[in-house]
Amino acid sequence: ALERCGKTRQAGDLLEFCCPRHEDKNPSAWLGERRWGCHACGFEERLDTLCAEVGVAPPKYGFTLEDYADLKCFSVENLRRWGVETGRTSKFDNDLVAIPYRDANGKTLRVKFRKASGTFWDPDHGKGQTHLYGLDMLAKAPNDMAVVMVEGESDCHAAWHHKRLAIGVPGANTWKSEWKHLLADREVYVWQEPGEAGANFAALICRDLPDAKVIRGMNGTNDLADLHKAAGGNFGAELDQLMATASKHTAPPVEKPLANGDRDEVAAGSTIVKRLSDVEPEQVRWLWQGRIPLGKITVLDGDPGTGKTTLMLDVAARVTTGRPMPDKSPSLSGGVLVLTAEDGLADTIRPRLDAMAADPTKVFAMAIQGTDGFEVGVTLPEDIARVRQVIVEHDIILVIVDPLAGFLSDSVDSHKDSPVRRALAPLAHMAEETGVAIVAIRHLNKSMNGKALYRGGGSIAIAAAARSVLLAAEDPEDPTRRVLASVKNNLAPPQPSLAYHLEADLDGAARVIWDGESKFTANVLCTQPGDPDEQSAEQEVADLLRDLLEIPRTVKEVRKAVRDAGHDVSDKTLQRARRRIGAEVERSGFGGEVKWSLPPHSGHIVDTTEAVSTMEAESPETPVKTPAAHSGHLHSGQPPVSTMGADEISADPDDQTVLRMVRQYAQDHPECGREDAIGYLSSCVSRAKSELAVDLVA
Repeated sequence: ALERCGKTRQAGDLLEFCCPRHEDKNPSAWLGERRWGCHACGFEERLDTLCAEVGVAPPKYGFTLEDYADLKCFSVENLRRWGVETGRTSKFDNDLVAIPYRDANGKTLRVKFRKASGTFWDPDHGKGQTHLYGLDMLAKAPNDMAVVMVEGESDCHAAWHHKRLAIGVPGANTWKSEWKHLLADREVYVWQEPGEAGANFAALICRDLPDAKVIRGMNGTNDLADLHKAAGGNFGAELDQLMATASKHTAPPVEKPLANGDRDEVAAGSTIVKRLSDVEPEQVRWLWQGRIPLGKITVLDGDPGTGKTTLMLDVAARVTTGRPMPDKSPSLSGGVLVLTAEDGLADTIRPRLDAMAADPTKVFAMAIQGTDGFEVGVTLPEDIARVRQVIVEHDIILVIVDPLAGFLSDSVDSHKDSPVRRALAPLAHMAEETGVAIVAIRHLNKSMNGKALYRGGGSIAIAAAARSVLLAAEDPEDPTRRVLASVKNNLAPPQPSLAYHLEADLDGAARVIWDGESKFTANVLCTQPGDPDEQSAEQEVADLLRDLLEIPRTVKEVRKAVRDAGHDVSDKTLQRARRRIGAEVERSGFGGEVKWSLPPHSGHIVDTTEAVSTMEAESPETPVKTPAAHSGHLHSGQPPVSTMGADEISADPDDQTVLRMVRQYAQDHPECGREDAIGYLSSCVSRAKSELAVDLVA
C-alpha cells in the first residue's frame, strides 16, 4: 500500500507518505501500528481502509473461529454447535474467538476470548465469577459416563470431538471445593499436565474428590488437545488405555493457594453470617518471612533514589530461582508479574534482572490493547479481572506495582480515604483469592516530621489496607548505603532493619548488595534532616549531649547548655540529637520535671524504638501521651511544640485555659493546619477538654 502511495519516510515512531485522498507532493499522511491518518485532511482510521483506498488486500490481525479450528484440528461445525464463534469485545477491535461458559441449562455465564497468543475474560460479561467449562455437556451426559477433568477449553473440545466427556477448570489454581457436588456419583479422572502447575492442579481436585484417578500423558501428549492431534481417529482407544492405567492420587496434596477463596455464591446485598467455630484456622504464609506475606498487600515506601524498584527486582530474582532471601530465610519459587509505569522493560527492568541472575522466563509484564491499536497500561481497580487472569495462567506468586499511584484510576483521589479503600478492596480480595503477594511501591510525602507510618504519599488508607509496610531510606551515617526497615506489620513481629547498597554490573545495570542488619528503625530514618547544614548541626549537638548527659539533666538545663556552647538549633533538632545518641526521657509525674540521661554503658550511637509521635509531641514543660491518648485524632505528622508553660496546663484545665492554649498555638504556629493543632492539643488535655479544643480550633 505504501509503495503505491509513494514518498515514504520515517518520522519518529511513524511513517509519513503521500496521502492517496488528495494531491500530495509533500508527504502529509502518517502510518502507526494499526491506524493511519492525514495531517492535511484531519482524519484517523483503521489500517485496512488505507489498503482498500489503494486496492490491496488488508493485513489480518484477528483470530477467527476458522483460525482456531485449523490450529487445533477441530471441526468448525462442532465448535459452532458448542457455542464457539468469532466475536469482538468493546475493548479490543479485532476478531477473536468467543468461548461461552454455560450453566446446566445452557445459559451463558461468562465468555472467554481467545487470541492467537492467549486468552482473557470478556470484561462486559459476568465480571469476577469463576465457573467450570462444559456444565451444559455434563448435564446432558449419562450418569455412568466417565468424566475427565482438564485445564481450559481446547482439551474439552478435543474430548467432545470424539464424543467423550471432559470438564474444564479455567486455570491450574482455580478449582473450588464447592464444585465437588457437581461430580458426585461419577467416575472421575484428572488429567495431570507436566510440571509443578499440573501436579498442583491434580492435587487440589483429588483432595476434594479422593476417589478420582490421575491420568498422566506420555510420548509428548501433554494434554487432550495434543492427544487429539497425535492419535486422530484412535483418540478413544488411546484415552481408554490411559484411563485403564490411571491410579489414585498418592502424593500429599499441596496447600491450596486460595485463601478463603471458596465462597458460596449469594445474591448481592444478602447478609452473610459466619460462626467462627466453622472457620478453619490458617497459618500466615510468607513470600519473605516476616516481611512480605502471601495473599496480602505489602507497601514499600521510599524517596526517589533509594533503590525501591531495584530492591524489589532483587526479591523477584530470588523468587524466580528459588534462592534464599537476603536474611537467609527460605524463598518460594514461582512467577513474577511486574507492573511498571516509570521504567522501561528493555533498558531498565530486563538488564537489572539479568544483573541479579533472575530467570526471565518467569517474569511477566502486561498491557492492554487500546481501541486505537496501541498498548495502554493497566488501570486499578477496573482491570483487576485481567490481572487475575494473568496470575492464574502464569503461576504468578509475586506482583510488583511500581508505583501504585501510576496505576490507580483517574477517578480515584489517592489523598482521600474512602476512594482509596474502595479502589484497594478488590486488589486485596484478588490477593486473598489467588494467594499472591502484592507489593505496591509508593513515594514519600514532603514532610520531614512524624511517624514513618504517615510519611507515605497519599491517604493513610493505603497503609491501612496493607498488612505489611516497609521503608527504603538512606542510611543517616553513610550516604552510599540504604536501609530497609519495617514500618508496620499486622501479621508478625517487626523484623530487623537490613542495610544494602547499589552497585553496577559490567554492563552498567544496577543490582543490590546486602550488608547485614542495621540499627536504624523506620521512625528514626523518617526524621532525619534533609539539609546538609542541619545534619552537621545535629551531629555536633549529639556529640555535645553525650558529654552533658552522663548525669541526668532537665530539658531547660540541656537547652541552656547547648545554646551557651554556640549552637542555635531548633527544639526539633535537639530532639533528633537526643534520639540519635539514645538518651532516655524521665518524667516525675504528670506535669513534673522532664529529665534526659544516657542509658547505662552508653558511650556511642545507639538505636531507639521510641515512637516518633512521642518524640515530636514532647516539650520541656509538657508531659507527653502516646497516640492512643489522643482521643482518636489521627494526623499526618506531628506539629511544632507550643510554648505554653506547665503552669497553664493541668490534667483537667478549665475552658478559658483551653481557649488560651488554642490562641497561643495559633499565634506561635500560623503555618500549621487544623489537624496538627487538634493533634497537639489533644495530647495535652483530658478527653472532655480535647473535644472543646476541637470546637475552638474549628
